[in-house]
Amino acid sequence: MAFMALFSITAFCQFTQRDLPPNLVTYDDAPYHFGFTLSACSWNFALTLEDDFDDIWCYNYKKIDDGQYHVDALSENKYYKILEVQTKFVHPGFAVGIVGNLRLGEYFDFRVVPGLSFGEHTISYKIAMNDNPVDGTYSFVDEEKKNSDKVECVFVDLPVLLKYKGKRIHNVRPYITGGFEGKANLLAGVGYASHTSEKLSSLKLKVWDIMYTFGGGMDFYMFWFKLGVELRYGCSFIDTRDKLEGRHFCTNSIKSAKANQFQVIFTFE
Repeated sequence: MAFMALFSITAFCQFTQRDLPPNLVTYDDAPYHFGFTLSACSWNFALTLEDDFDDIWCYNYKKIDDGQYHVDALSENKYYKILEVQTKFVHPGFAVGIVGNLRLGEYFDFRVVPGLSFGEHTISYKIAMNDNPVDGTYSFVDEEKKNSDKVECVFVDLPVLLKYKGKRIHNVRPYITGGFEGKANLLAGVGYASHTSEKLSSLKLKVWDIMYTFGGGMDFYMFWFKLGVELRYGCSFIDTRDKLEGRHFCTNSIKSAKANQFQVIFTFE
């Protein structure tokens, strides 16, 4: 749908400007230029779960004085296991950035786009409860505040990109882009120390993350500036979830969580 929207915009601009002279005819000849971006973003996780995580029943136990947090939020004398782990597909957010563009040739540019992005991650867990796991029957723990994780994030972003531009057609020029993006989470670990055994899970993200990223879009040459509309996807190289030291019942079922990032980017240059 998003690509259809880009195609429709391109066709509309071509139709409405077909009899007009081209704008900014020497714009792409400049050795460098600057601009800014506004983006709508969404994040989720690609989860890898522990082997046989949904086959293991755990008996509830109380918090003990050994520096670790154990689950005492559940009913006593019960058995529990994780049946399902899910991550919410869409987490709306937004981002702003500053564009630095270096011309490498007629069709290639090198771009650095430092900025800030704001969003959140959520993981939820479906938990079974039973007095005796041998009989095969169970009920569900449905206290959402205890068996789901919602973590707000503020990232400092540093995408380093190579941009390949197609041939300009009047006031429109398609392009594709790709590269790497470093991210620093300014809110990593905030509030984590205050989590107690009243929560069945606790998600803690690492401060640093690195993604590969790629996308494509269209540049529209307006009278005073160039407008870019782009779709971009990024995926983490590393497990973005910090080690939990066995502190929480639910998050022990996760082996790794790699962040996915989707963006609709508007560039003004």
